[in-house]
Amino acid sequence: MRSRLFLPVALPDPYRTEDILAFHRRDPAAVAEDVRDDSLRKGLVLADRPCCLTITFRNGLAEATLDADGELPPNASHAFCAMTRRALGLTQDIALFERQFHDHPQLGRLIAGQR
Repeated sequence: MRSRLFLPVALPDPYRTEDILAFHRRDPAAVAEDVRDDSLRKGLVLADRPCCLTITFRNGLAEATLDADGELPPNASHAFCAMTRRALGLTQDIALFERQFHDHPQLGRLIAGQR
């Protein structure tokens, strides 16, 4: 039996899709990831089941799908939501980081260049 979970995630404005895809593209061997222009697929394990996380970006939305080889437990949707938000970089408080480091000699210049 296979399981499938789906989660649409509204992305904040501005959201830098290219940067998150570049982050996931960082492994040149790409053993567990396949990153395209508008999507990524990632092999992982959830609840002791091999899974494939697919995230497709379109119109300010990330559409995440988790395909599992086997039945997932009832609490898997919570873990799926958390892993999707983490993969999208949405669990980091960017505004706090920018406030803390805007005067840093190196980081401040990088932060200013991103605005």
